[in-house]
Amino acid sequence: MAEPPTLAGAVGRPGPVFLRKLRRKNDWGDPATPLDERAADLVKTAWKCEPHPKSPFSVFLVETDEDFHRVVIGMNGHRPSPTAESDFIAMFPGDLEAVGVRAERCPGVTLCAYANALHHDIPAKDEQLFAICRLLIERDLAPIHLSKGKIRPLVVRATEEGCLAVPNSSGCKVERCA
Repeated sequence: MAEPPTLAGAVGRPGPVFLRKLRRKNDWGDPATPLDERAADLVKTAWKCEPHPKSPFSVFLVETDEDFHRVVIGMNGHRPSPTAESDFIAMFPGDLEAVGVRAERCPGVTLCAYANALHHDIPAKDEQLFAICRLLIERDLAPIHLSKGKIRPLVVRATEEGCLAVPNSSGCKVERCA
């Protein structure tokens, strides 16, 4: 079985980092597309997409590998399979500050209480979203792609711990979820 992914390995450096779920990896766009056009497209696919196309926008603040794993499992809890491939964009707190955006802690709605405690909303205007996307593309911060094989060890552990985000949970035994 594959080793669980690490936050530093996925992002390229240690946290803290805000994660935003992408519907699919292709939402990141084609590198051959002009920068401003690509950033505008990313605003549509990463932020202004269904089912929540309006501000505030949902992100999770992760600082450790454990935080990262819980958010991935929590986000997959509403999907047909807990091992479904997942894609995220990562933003460092300074990226948000640079465009005048401030994340606000608020409860999440995943099936994992641990992940929900890491949830934040970002109240942002279209021009701020565009600036964030442009900054991420300029820095060549590619999306984080987690294959089923990388997620499988997280699901095995979550199942052993009774995480509510996996099928047939017996009740979570993780202290931060109690």
